[in-house]
Amino acid sequence: MKRAKFLATAALAIGMVFVTVPSASAGGNSKTCNSTEYCRLTGSGFPGYTGHVDIDAIGGEHNALVHWVFQTDLRRCEGDVRIGDPASSWTCKNMSAPHPGNYTITVTSSYRYDRVKVGLRW
Repeated sequence: MKRAKFLATAALAIGMVFVTVPSASAGGNSKTCNSTEYCRLTGSGFPGYTGHVDIDAIGGEHNALVHWVFQTDLRRCEGDVRIGDPASSWTCKNMSAPHPGNYTITVTSSYRYDRVKVGLRW
């Protein structure tokens, strides 16, 4: 009987620890730019390490290349997508960011597009 009571108390204590431990924070920001060859998303609060960059370029020269750069104070991650491709997402790892976690994502193209959506998730 004492053992069952001990196990029940231990299970309750462990359960309370899991309830009080905060879960991983999710955050992010996004922006839509219209009729341009350049779009910049800036923000703060990025905790560092892993960020997910989302790009959707719509309209304009269908196969034109769009280049994006995700940059923190210490690291840089970049890639390309074509206008007309489905919305795409990239994972950038080891993106150290000192407090307050400032970041910039810049999207450029030699060709105009009707609209580009850019976002960062963490």
